[in-house]
Amino acid sequence: VGREAVARLIEAEPIDAAAVNETLTSVRQADMALRGRLEQAIVTFATGLTPADRARLVDGLRGRSNMLRRAGEK
Repeated sequence: VGREAVARLIEAEPIDAAAVNETLTSVRQADMALRGRLEQAIVTFATGLTPADRARLVDGLRGRSNMLRRAGEK
């Protein structure tokens, strides 16, 4: 919904830059809140795994998640 609102605001004539920026800020905050909850859920899940299962989890996160993407690039 938020990104669609941003798109509509950018398409509007005349463009209201303040409204676009305000909506972008709201979308960014919601994205970061969701990311934080997801990362915490991963940590909570990982605490119940064996070391071998945690290693497999890390391999999966490196391939599919921004959480560990940089860790795999080094």
